[in-house]
Amino acid sequence: LDLEGKDDYQKISAIYDYICDNVVYDYDNLNNEAYPLQFTAYAALINGTSVCQGYANLFYRMALDWGIDARLIAGDAGGGHAWNIVKMGDYYYNLDSTWDAGLRPNYMWFLKCPATFVNHYRYLEYETPEFHAAYPMGATDYVYNESDFVEEPVLGDVDGDAVQTVEDVYMIRLVVAKLAELTDEQKNAADLDGDGKITAIDANILRKYILEIITEIPVAAG
Repeated sequence: LDLEGKDDYQKISAIYDYICDNVVYDYDNLNNEAYPLQFTAYAALINGTSVCQGYANLFYRMALDWGIDARLIAGDAGGGHAWNIVKMGDYYYNLDSTWDAGLRPNYMWFLKCPATFVNHYRYLEYETPEFHAAYPMGATDYVYNESDFVEEPVLGDVDGDAVQTVEDVYMIRLVVAKLAELTDEQKNAADLDGDGKITAIDANILRKYILEIITEIPVAAG
């Protein structure tokens, strides 16, 4: 899904799009008690077919794999049903990939607050004060604002590939030799000692870190 460097909303959207585009409801095995695979993330991902619990399990697993906090919620929606809540900023929002499957881009159940997530009723274990305190829900539907998820640059990752390598050391040395210029974001990543300047010291700190001569990059000042 090419999620490296993406913010949380972009990751959630890509995962949700993938599930809604590629998983179909397993009506053939809906009442087949001899086929429990229908409830699994495996069936949704590998076989491309599952019931609602498989959809929700797959979103849960994929979200957690990318560092996004999510939960599976069980309840009633005209019958036993499963969906997810996912954290965006300080709050959680509802989404139901089962009901949105095949509807892209006209989703009706994506990042919804409780007031607009109609016809979904949680089982009581998900309605306790303790549960709501641990997973506070947004009061309104989530509206994406790209500036909410501007991440701090990773120290030493000058080329922006999410890992510190000798290529980053080389870029710093080119700047020191006045053979290259960096963007402001690249400068923040290259300033390992936090003195506001890009010098050979920064290149040496990064080189030692890559060679494991030091095991931690010093935290830049400011």
